[in-house]
Amino acid sequence: MSRTRAGTSSNCRRGFADTIAHDAGGIDDKPALERPIGLLSYVDGDYNDPATFKALKRALGDAERPAFYLAIPPSLFGTVIEGLDRAGLADGARVIVEKPFGRDLASARELNRARDRRFPRTRSSGSITSSARRRS
Repeated sequence: MSRTRAGTSSNCRRGFADTIAHDAGGIDDKPALERPIGLLSYVDGDYNDPATFKALKRALGDAERPAFYLAIPPSLFGTVIEGLDRAGLADGARVIVEKPFGRDLASARELNRARDRRFPRTRSSGSITSSARRRS
């Protein structure tokens, strides 16, 4: 699942697959790539609009442990984390954050606090991941 800038169509799925193939130096088993690429979809919207997160929730359907990969500017991180939480998307979910994580140590700590409020950290396989606790 990906959220892109307004105007991006789901036809970008093919472009994404082509980029993967190019970056990997070619794909030996193209049918093996088609299945995960076929599962990708795009949700268009504005991070400041709650309707974007409602659309994302509809697109995810009954997904139990979605992973949100956030390759966004640090200034949007809190907005997106809150939007995911308000739409009920944090329950059982994981968040993966693309670096850079903040502009400096102080801003990175603030981003950690924002993340930890909705996606408490857990230790798994020797690394720290952030997962939302399931609410009963």
